[in-house]
Amino acid sequence: MLDLFQKKSLEPMLIGHEVEPFDDEDSLFELKLDGIRCIAYIERGKVILKNKRNKDVTLLYPELQELSACTNKKVILDGEIIVFKEGKPDFFSVQKRSLLTDAFKIRLATKAIPVHFVAFDILYIDGKDITPVSYTHLRAHETTWY
Repeated sequence: MLDLFQKKSLEPMLIGHEVEPFDDEDSLFELKLDGIRCIAYIERGKVILKNKRNKDVTLLYPELQELSACTNKKVILDGEIIVFKEGKPDFFSVQKRSLLTDAFKIRLATKAIPVHFVAFDILYIDGKDITPVSYTHLRAHETTWY
């Protein structure tokens, strides 16, 4: 039976609905970065990126292969691909990158408009499905949950 890593069919978590800003000690908040949500399947020497439609977008962002050097385990991350312009996320630039199809132009863009991957959640690590573990438990036990 295939596990989550082998299936490669997870969908990124998307914003459910917008609400007016509020302050509440019992609520947890994360930044919205104006990027492209995707799932990163990472193992030693290889990264596969799938967008919210489960389309493989790995070839569009060759610079993100460097993510494989960050771990020696199989990991699935839910995150966002972003481009920084003047220190701020710039959706227009990341969208421009996402529309490239020519391999030569993509290689040039890795220097001119480099992308970054910001991870929001670990979904899988070293054979363990982390999705059933609650968000609050993960945050309370940051280094002991796996």
